[in-house]
Amino acid sequence: MALNTRSVIHPKFFEHNRQIDKDFMLATIEIFDPNATDSTYDAATNSWTSARDILWTGKARIQPSKDATNKQFSLNPTTVQEVEVHIDFEGNTLAGYEGTMPDIRPGHQIFVTSSPYDDILENFILVVRSAMNSSNPWHRAILCEVDQEVERGV
Repeated sequence: MALNTRSVIHPKFFEHNRQIDKDFMLATIEIFDPNATDSTYDAATNSWTSARDILWTGKARIQPSKDATNKQFSLNPTTVQEVEVHIDFEGNTLAGYEGTMPDIRPGHQIFVTSSPYDDILENFILVVRSAMNSSNPWHRAILCEVDQEVERGV
């Protein structure tokens, strides 16, 4: 009698879970490399304009992953929050291609461009700490850090 050689995971498992995860992605984000961004200062209006080279844009779920902690940055105490940003592999855009994931690296930044149930998220700068992921084929979890005292200016 031969052993069963089929996978223990049913082939429909991945499609089923992909849809569940998508339903929780209510915010829209942009991921970009701040080092590749051209910023211009306008002295007359005392403001910055920025042309970001966007690596990826699409729907996301933003989830705090730890309690906020107090940190000392250059003699300035601040509150830092760790959050996870979950993005979908398909149905989002990267330079016009469907379902392609960019090479997201520590130091890249994320802006929330739309959050219908919590528009305060649009004020923060999420800095990528880790973009490593599990082998789950339906989404990527990106670990970010948010300095809660810094408000997005552009």
